[in-house]
Amino acid sequence: EANGRYDTWEKLAAEHPPAQAWSRFCDLAEVGEITWDQAREGYNRQPLVVAARKAFEEMFGPCPVDEFLPPREEYVASKRRGAVPGYALVTLEREWVAPGRMGWFGMSSDGPGEREGYHVAVNQYLGQVDAATVLVVLDCHI
Repeated sequence: EANGRYDTWEKLAAEHPPAQAWSRFCDLAEVGEITWDQAREGYNRQPLVVAARKAFEEMFGPCPVDEFLPPREEYVASKRRGAVPGYALVTLEREWVAPGRMGWFGMSSDGPGEREGYHVAVNQYLGQVDAATVLVVLDCHI
């Protein structure tokens, strides 16, 4: 699935002019060079961003430019690591493990690299759990 998504992105990127990442527009708005409304408008009218939103049914974080920035191999490996871990894990020792703190509207305080590190740690933990252990996945919302 990750390879297919990357194929779609490469096709779109070849058909449209390069796009700036959302973080670039945020930086400009933060220093007052543009307003936040101008940042949203400028980012969202980029042809590559418009095409990506049409091509992909679900959103992939705040920015498709950032989503597909890593080379294919890294992108696929990252998606593989993230396929099983949810947002947080409660270990058999009753320890809560999460990449940051969950806030309103499903936003997390995790910083760059924290989610990747979390995925690696959770996969290592799950790989050591006895095969007879029953695991439960919960999806809770506020």
